[in-house]
Amino acid sequence: RVNGGAWQDTRTSTCSINVDIATHGSSISFQHYAQDYVGNTSAVRTYAFTLDNTPPVMSAAVEQNGMPDGVWDNLSNTPAYTWTATDDLSGVRGFYIYFGPDPNGTVATIYETSGFVAGSAWTPGAVPDGQYYLRVSAEDWAGNQTAWVTMHQYWVDSTQPVLSAATEQNGMPDGAWSNLSADPSYTWDAVDNLSG
Repeated sequence: RVNGGAWQDTRTSTCSINVDIATHGSSISFQHYAQDYVGNTSAVRTYAFTLDNTPPVMSAAVEQNGMPDGVWDNLSNTPAYTWTATDDLSGVRGFYIYFGPDPNGTVATIYETSGFVAGSAWTPGAVPDGQYYLRVSAEDWAGNQTAWVTMHQYWVDSTQPVLSAATEQNGMPDGAWSNLSADPSYTWDAVDNLSG
């Protein structure tokens, strides 16, 4: 029987039943038992489930060191993030978290919510200078997974530019008296392989 309705007699050793449930949040209870031809009856078994076909909803990530999103900065080489997700039925199981140089990166390992301490930040640890992307997908206990979202672009450059020595274009020597030109002209180069 379904949802406490009338018992259905199938009189076969193998049975199946189709239950039409398509509404998010709908619950189904299914019970069955077996009886032989002389009246011996098994215990009733009950199966119940609630349909959850909607993925969790995630909040925006907050970088705890104040690093701006998608802008070069040198505040910290140790990113730390907080964010939340909610799921109205089965609950949030966890997060798939990618942190790396690929703007479309994904991973196959889930961090279950039991591994997160409320109020604490997730961190990938110290990273070398470069461009990094925090990409997250949340999953609920029913297996519904959100699309991958780029939560933050972490672009860190803590390395000084390389500056070449200046060259005077009219031939004036450095640190000496000269009468070659009243209007000295200098050129030099600076190189920075990250933020420019």
